[in-house]
Amino acid sequence: GVTWFEANAFMLWSECSLMTKKDWFRIIIGNTDEPPSIWAIDMLKGEKTPKYNFANVSLSYKKNNYKGFNDDGYEYCSPSGIYRPFNYNGEEVYDLLGNVYEWTQDFAKPVQYSEHTCVERFIIGGCWMTNIEEMKYPINVLCPIYRKETIGFRYKIVIKK
Repeated sequence: GVTWFEANAFMLWSECSLMTKKDWFRIIIGNTDEPPSIWAIDMLKGEKTPKYNFANVSLSYKKNNYKGFNDDGYEYCSPSGIYRPFNYNGEEVYDLLGNVYEWTQDFAKPVQYSEHTCVERFIIGGCWMTNIEEMKYPINVLCPIYRKETIGFRYKIVIKK
């Protein structure tokens, strides 16, 4: 539930930065090139019933016997780090999908709203309300002054082994 400006202010205070779309693509597909709008990355590692051992998202398929948002034991967001991590390109990354969309450092485009003009920012990763079909390309744009319960940010920490 933070605006882009609040997330960025925290990053400036902590002397870090928000992730970029290129950071996210490097983790997921091994390079920084943006994939086409509908991509075929098997985020679920071939799981037939996406009970999402990797993420907290809305399970929209009727055949999954989804009982509601708290089917996983959490009504909305789950605690960070409880799902097993994605292991892509030798990196283990927790909470890459689901829970909340994450603000990125990237600009999108200027948009004229009824009351103001805004340069939208990208949000990435999906949230607990995102359904499985939308997870094929979990990137959206939003005006950075807006705050929603489905948006947060990722604190980028690089650990040297």
